[in-house]
Amino acid sequence: MKPSAETAIHQILYTLFPEAQVCYHIHSVEANLVSRFVQGDTVILPPLEMLKGLGVREENPRCVIPIFANHLQVSLIAAEIKERFSVTLPQVSALLIRDHGVTVWASSPETAHNYIELIEYIFRYMVASRQVGIGEIGT
Repeated sequence: MKPSAETAIHQILYTLFPEAQVCYHIHSVEANLVSRFVQGDTVILPPLEMLKGLGVREENPRCVIPIFANHLQVSLIAAEIKERFSVTLPQVSALLIRDHGVTVWASSPETAHNYIELIEYIFRYMVASRQVGIGEIGT
């Protein structure tokens, strides 16, 4: 079996977060759309109840997910993750690679699976909210 192209990203996440035993990376339309909602290096998530499943237990939280540029050389993405997370840890165990996909990490496959489902739900919500004109969620 051939390792994932994102192995360098997973390796740096395992190094930075020793409790992590699993990384999942998926490519979804919603993740790619959300990555374009902002020009900066973070996207604000709407204060949905679902954030509790990611460990955010505040009323009306301001929760962000870091966004990283997509590079052909995955090692450059991994280096940027290491540099930024060495200074500022993410609020939740998730990151977004612009125009590419979302990555989560966790201490078990079940928890990582839950994180991916929650993040994808939130991204679908963000995309749908723009379509129906709820507002500029995520900016």
